[in-house]
Amino acid sequence: MLALAILLSMPGGALAQHPTLPACQANDPDLLLPDLIPEVPTQMRNTHRTGGRVIAFTTAIGNIGDGPLILEGRTVSTSAGLKTQAWQIIQKRGGGECARIAGEFIFHAAHFHWHFERFAGYYLLNSSGTLVAGGQKTTFCLLDVGMVRGYGVVAYPQQIRDNNCGPEGRQGISVGWKDIYLHNYADQFVQLDRDVPFGPVPTGTYTLVNDVDPDGLVWEKTRANNVSTTVVGVSMAPPASDVIVPPTPTPRSPHPPDTRARPTRAPRPTRGPREIIQPRERPTRVPRATRVPRGAPVPTPTPRPLPGQPVPPTVPGGGVVGPGGSCNPVCTYSLAQVRMTWYDATGLNLTALITPARNCPPLSPTAGHQVAVEMYDWLKWDRSDSGIHLRSQFTIDGSGAGARNSEGSISFGSVGESLRLGLTLSRRSPARGSDGADFPVVFHTCLDIGGQQIEIRQVCQPKSTGMLCHL
Repeated sequence: MLALAILLSMPGGALAQHPTLPACQANDPDLLLPDLIPEVPTQMRNTHRTGGRVIAFTTAIGNIGDGPLILEGRTVSTSAGLKTQAWQIIQKRGGGECARIAGEFIFHAAHFHWHFERFAGYYLLNSSGTLVAGGQKTTFCLLDVGMVRGYGVVAYPQQIRDNNCGPEGRQGISVGWKDIYLHNYADQFVQLDRDVPFGPVPTGTYTLVNDVDPDGLVWEKTRANNVSTTVVGVSMAPPASDVIVPPTPTPRSPHPPDTRARPTRAPRPTRGPREIIQPRERPTRVPRATRVPRGAPVPTPTPRPLPGQPVPPTVPGGGVVGPGGSCNPVCTYSLAQVRMTWYDATGLNLTALITPARNCPPLSPTAGHQVAVEMYDWLKWDRSDSGIHLRSQFTIDGSGAGARNSEGSISFGSVGESLRLGLTLSRRSPARGSDGADFPVVFHTCLDIGGQQIEIRQVCQPKSTGMLCHL
């Protein structure tokens, strides 16, 4: 495998050819190319972020082409270190796929996952069409979040599955779908003061431009519809100058000597003898309970169920997922590529790569074992409990590769000593972006796989039709 990577590498470390797919030909009439369209920005706000004024706004990018936009990441070694090269995977009429290099995936620290670089550009133009702000390229993890107007989920189902926004794997936008970027997301704005090479933008009326794929990194059916514009007002005045000139002090005349007579203080009264304070009686202490000798087994208290909740069943292996969140992993598991989307149109989709720590046995789902999924401690922005508590249980099928129940499915795949988990549930999202301050932003998930328990703590971001969650 290493020899193959060396043979397919170009100078600098980039792969010249996809390891498993043929190269795409620009004149191939069978290519099912995407067609990206930007929605006109809405929910525009004059506000302060990153130390200055900004215009924040909501927008979306949809796909109305012949095929999905699919981007696949593959990590390669370069002279500057590791980087994740992005391939555009293009489907073909009659079946099959081809690949072409389309830039890079980069890690986004604010969202804590991987984005495709330079996917959109936001600019501000004055009345004469001159650029006054913007010019930076914005990165995104591309997802199917909502439907393009005029398209329906029955006629246009999702074409990209198992999107985890990681450095390896695929992300993109299916035909008839769009990714939505809300005004409160990181980088979803145009700077008006900081890092503006033309100087602070004065108040007035301007044109806000949303340009999809401004550098032409991906192949499309047409680029004639890649720009949308709207009128926006800058209502907040630029900040005052940073240079503050202190006033010149007026010289004062020296004070004349103080000739006033000071009053004489009266002598202090003589103190009497101090009162003798008797010592207080200390209460008798209750003797401590006898300690359990070192090395003796300590009984584990049984967790009590919450009022109105049934006692959870015991699954093979002795593990119990308790109603209040009694997730007690015996071994330590590291989690990677954790990604969860929960949208009204598609339900819950959770993927993760689970690796046991040293001296812990690998996870090995076995036919007949029970798998319990428990979600608990849903906390709102003010750390108050939302009252949401969800549970679903599966029985692993004869192949040991997964299970189904009336709500969804769970699947497993071995990656060395790691276990790749996929979970889908057809439940409606418990929250969405319109919930505002009541949005539950953090919760815990406990997975019990045949008695081996793994706990995942997730943080959620609001989307217009559901939630996007990650570690």
